[in-house]
Amino acid sequence: MNDHSILIIADSKSDIEILVKTIGDLYEVNIVMSAQDALSFFEESTPSLIILDAEMQGMDGYEICRKIRENQKTHLTPIIMITGKDCDDDIDKGLDEGVDFFITKPLAREVLFGRIFAAFRKGSHNREKEKIQSVRDDITTLLHTESEIEHKLQEVVHVLKKQLNVDVCSIFLYDSLADSLVLEATSGLEINPDIKFEIIASEGVSGWVVKNRQYVNILDLKTWSDSEIITDININRYKSLLSMPIVTNEDVHGVINFQTIETREFNEEEVQGMAMICSQLADAIHNEALKKKLQVNLDSKESNEDIAADDFVGKGQLINRTNKFVSKMAMNNEPSVITGEIGTGKGLISKMIHLASPRKNGPYIKVDCSTFQKETRGEELVGREIEEYGSLSIVKRGLFEKADKGTLMLDNIEQLDNVSQIKLLMFIESGTFKRLPNNTLKKSNVKIITSTNVNLKVLVNDGLFDDGLYDVLMQNEFKTNPLRKMKRDIPELCNYFLKKLCREYNKPNIKLSEAAEKKIQSYDWPGNVSELEAVLERAVVVSGKEIEKDMLYFYSQTERDKPTYNLFNYSWLAKILKMNIFPDHIGKVVLVGFWVSIFFLLLYPQNNTLNSAFWSLGWFSLFLTAFLFGRIFCSICPFMGTAEIVRKFKSFEKDRPVFAANHGHKVITVLIILIFWMEGSFSFYSNSFFTAILLLSITLGAVVCSIFYLRRVWCRYLCPTGNLIGIFSLTSFLSVSADKHVCMYRCKTHNCYTGTETEPGCQLYLHPYAIENPSQCVSCMQCHKNCPNDSVKLNLQFPGTGFLSMSSSTRSFAFLTTVLLGILPVEYAVSLLSEFGFQVNGENKLFIYSATFILFACAPIFMLLLIERIFGRLSLKDSVSRLSLSVYSLLPMALFGYLSLYGMKSVAWVETMITDSWGLHIDFFSANFVFKTFAVIGVIIGMIGTIHSFYRLYRSDIETFAVNRKMVIGYCLFLCLYLISYIATVLHS
Repeated sequence: MNDHSILIIADSKSDIEILVKTIGDLYEVNIVMSAQDALSFFEESTPSLIILDAEMQGMDGYEICRKIRENQKTHLTPIIMITGKDCDDDIDKGLDEGVDFFITKPLAREVLFGRIFAAFRKGSHNREKEKIQSVRDDITTLLHTESEIEHKLQEVVHVLKKQLNVDVCSIFLYDSLADSLVLEATSGLEINPDIKFEIIASEGVSGWVVKNRQYVNILDLKTWSDSEIITDININRYKSLLSMPIVTNEDVHGVINFQTIETREFNEEEVQGMAMICSQLADAIHNEALKKKLQVNLDSKESNEDIAADDFVGKGQLINRTNKFVSKMAMNNEPSVITGEIGTGKGLISKMIHLASPRKNGPYIKVDCSTFQKETRGEELVGREIEEYGSLSIVKRGLFEKADKGTLMLDNIEQLDNVSQIKLLMFIESGTFKRLPNNTLKKSNVKIITSTNVNLKVLVNDGLFDDGLYDVLMQNEFKTNPLRKMKRDIPELCNYFLKKLCREYNKPNIKLSEAAEKKIQSYDWPGNVSELEAVLERAVVVSGKEIEKDMLYFYSQTERDKPTYNLFNYSWLAKILKMNIFPDHIGKVVLVGFWVSIFFLLLYPQNNTLNSAFWSLGWFSLFLTAFLFGRIFCSICPFMGTAEIVRKFKSFEKDRPVFAANHGHKVITVLIILIFWMEGSFSFYSNSFFTAILLLSITLGAVVCSIFYLRRVWCRYLCPTGNLIGIFSLTSFLSVSADKHVCMYRCKTHNCYTGTETEPGCQLYLHPYAIENPSQCVSCMQCHKNCPNDSVKLNLQFPGTGFLSMSSSTRSFAFLTTVLLGILPVEYAVSLLSEFGFQVNGENKLFIYSATFILFACAPIFMLLLIERIFGRLSLKDSVSRLSLSVYSLLPMALFGYLSLYGMKSVAWVETMITDSWGLHIDFFSANFVFKTFAVIGVIIGMIGTIHSFYRLYRSDIETFAVNRKMVIGYCLFLCLYLISYIATVLHS
């Protein structure tokens, strides 16, 4: 049946004769005289036009029209209905059933032909509309597949070329940075697949379409007003062109061009249909760009919000040079290399270049080349297409593709393998790359910035770095300066980082105290700007309105040789210490036992068994755990356990008092000395009431500090018991630390001391990597429980490593060390006075004991200063400076002396318990002999430990701890004197 076939459906012979005579010579005419015959006819053929009589016997014309419209084959066929009357109701009824045109009897020739011509036009329009809708459906299906957008666009141009019957269909994508149009997909155009066709976006037909966001429909390209058809390839071959913009809101993504060899006019239906398809393409391209951006953010974990596009912070020639380099590189697309030491702000400079450039809204990706796999042939850079599964091709995008229209920062560029170096050079020179393994050519507009902390020229000479890549990068080299050479800029850098950090942590403006500024200026910053920012970040987290000097922790302070073994290598131990058994459950048991003991001491003061246990077994246990496990008792401390319960009801959460931070060590020194003095002066050993009052006083101090101040101000700055344990824990076998590089460069949570929703942070508000020695840590393992990076270590170390690794100390604690060494024999000395006839009882006891205590407490430091002066010829100032560190070597002797003394007292307590409980008067002479032998051996071990410790101090810093032979003899006599006094004290006990 031809394109102008007409079916007449009528049962009036006269009407049929008139119609056949009128149109039979011009069109192919078929006649049916009933509705049933019409429906049968549609099963065999589809007419171009239907003329239908409204008044028929059986099924009238309106019902037949409804059947025609329900038929899939004829639902678009135009219908002319013949009516016997011109009635509005009949016309409305016909229009509802799907009639297109009406003609009334008698049938006029002119009217009939007018209706037929109009119906044929409408039929053609309906067919074109259906065709375009079919194309749109096909395109929609394509765009919703899981394949890559480039593959989708290639399929789209194939479909459009076939459906619109054109010779060429091409999609050009707009690159706003380069102001160019890049041929992304084409069908019917013969081009070299290894060349990415690119044209200037400001010229030609497509350029005009991009600029004006309007389509162009050209019947003959040679007669078009603008003869420079840059976008057309083989212009002499093609005549007609339809160029449509691909746009979404304000964004122009490109153009789609349809070209024909013969002259072709694209009708209105085709233009409107292609406009709708362009809208679909624009949405797909826009969504793909959003997906890429999301993937880039997830992969690189970089954000542009943490730095403003502003000048580099600071003053002077070096900073001005940095700002000029940033401004220069931001305005061009040339690659560059930034060299300098680790942490000198190379990444900061690269990000500033990005944010100051037109690429600031594009991705910024920073990667460390040392993390690349060596045998991937540059896959990290160019990407890979994995084998297809049916119609699905899995694509792993490379860095060149992810960073499109943005900046790619390649840190440690010297770590790239040779293949990757060559592919990087090819991309810099051409702007194109080939995905592995099938070498699919891709184009990307990326600014390359590299950085290194090594001399690339040496690597080039050794054949380890491509000389071509070296030449290209070194055309824009910038060398950063270490922070130690820019100390005049440190205050301004600090202000910059503090403002930034306060915004991040939602804190008011925090400033550095004068003492903190001096501490920062006196440090050489081996980690440079990165270390400065990390140090300030931790200080901001723990500070209130002002950062004090003891909130600043420098990694280099702990960089002395510390051979250790990480006990968390045993995974079972790491798992156990992440559980709540320690310190939570154990602490609760200790807390209950503590308060039961307090009530017993107050209610039964005449029963001295428990009281004597506190002063024998208690001290012995504390000193022994300090030696074996460090300050671990503080993590289950009943004093602070009580305070934690009270603070749940009321807490003012004030910043720690400045006095405590600056002078707390002095207060602690006085309190510890006072406790030892009271123990002997008032015979606490035999007075339960006094013991209970002392324990309650310490508890009260912990409670008051917890109510008013954040965290454990009492434990860290004022607790005498905890800090006494801390002094002796400097000799401990165990210590807690963390991996510096993980904490400084990978960790962003700081959960170790800020805590999480389920676990509190560090009890002393410290960072594990900044812990210099065991005395600063209570080994509560909260940092281990909260650390998301498994950075925390539990170190098994040589005894004494704690004080051997200290780079500085407080003179108060140095003095306390000598006092602890000196006062141990006081009790024995007082008993000797009694044997020599002195009345050491009643009122005299307090005076004699106090005088003896003061004499013995001051004797060690006096003798050491005397040795330094007589044998070393050192001034008082030099001696004090030396002794503030070297006297810590006396800790092993003091610790083992106290262990021996209170060990013997514990043996005596056991004897007393057996006698009081069972009435057995056993002397334990033989057993005591064994115990005393062990006690004497312990004192000797302590002396050997002191000698060894001083020797290690001397070897670590010969200039500071230099001694001559006479000084050595003086020290040996000093130690021998105390060795004898310690042995006598232990044997006497």
